[in-house]
Amino acid sequence: MGRCGHGSWRRQDRRDADLVSRELISEPHLPLFPPALGRSAEAGEIAHGYRWSKLIETREIVSQAVLRLRPAPREEIATKTRTVADKRRGALPSEPNAGSVFKNPEGDYAGRLIEACGLKGESAGAARISERHANVIVNTGGARASDVLHLMTKMRDAVREKFGVTLMPEVELLGLNWK
Repeated sequence: MGRCGHGSWRRQDRRDADLVSRELISEPHLPLFPPALGRSAEAGEIAHGYRWSKLIETREIVSQAVLRLRPAPREEIATKTRTVADKRRGALPSEPNAGSVFKNPEGDYAGRLIEACGLKGESAGAARISERHANVIVNTGGARASDVLHLMTKMRDAVREKFGVTLMPEVELLGLNWK
């Protein structure tokens, strides 16, 4: 067993593992943050799905969990780690980035729509829409939140104008209302 403190609202991009499942959580009683609310939850009580959990709406995070891990041969672990790392390296740019900026709209891909608007390579300050993956904004060195927000707005507006689709952020914009 191992302890972790990730502070996440949602299950991350792991389609083959579910961190809120009873298979991985050995102590199902999870303290929630902020502690001033005095809340905790049983692992099975937290509604969740791919890249979503009820905690997104309540703005709480799991502050601690004890995981039940199974021992495996070192080579098996190394092979799985390489496979995941290679897949991510193949999909995402190598420059610093926060991953996908927008959620995929129903039946389509945000990256495809953004690319179809001709926005790959567009810049604002030190932030640039990746030429490798149009749904990723890279930091070319010293990018500010305002640079990223400017590009996100440009991406959203271009896709809305060309396709009639309003992209919704994948990243959390704390303290801002996305309009």
